[in-house]
Amino acid sequence: MNIASEPSDYGIGWIGAQRYPAVLVASSAKDAHSLRHLLDGSRWLLVNVPDLAAAQPVIRKLSPRLIICDTEIEGQGSWRDLLAQSTSPLGPPFFVSSCEASETLRAEVRDLGGAGVLRRPFTTAAIGWVIASVNRGGRNGSLSHTGPCRVVR
Repeated sequence: MNIASEPSDYGIGWIGAQRYPAVLVASSAKDAHSLRHLLDGSRWLLVNVPDLAAAQPVIRKLSPRLIICDTEIEGQGSWRDLLAQSTSPLGPPFFVSSCEASETLRAEVRDLGGAGVLRRPFTTAAIGWVIASVNRGGRNGSLSHTGPCRVVR
């Protein structure tokens, strides 16, 4: 039995009024739409910003529970710069999204204090795992997703 404070289905399909902000830094409207679709009907409020210049003010204002930054973003800087500014022991998990989630990228993200790498296109299974990890209180550097990332329809 679910009540307002309990998750159901890894955080997808929550009941209750409180919304949890998540920030996606990605210039691709397609990726933002895909993630928004996967979070539809949940307690998660996705805010998409297209570049690093817009990301920091949004992150400071919202204090999100989750940050996802694409490897291909517009403007100066990279996901590494945003991770360096966002990493703290009490900060939200920081994931990097990429079409090619290589072991080299995964190791670099972990070494720099990130939570993990999400392969694009986003899948229900991968996003469910991320939400479940956040709900369990995962922090930067403490999450590792080794499961398959494939399109689930």
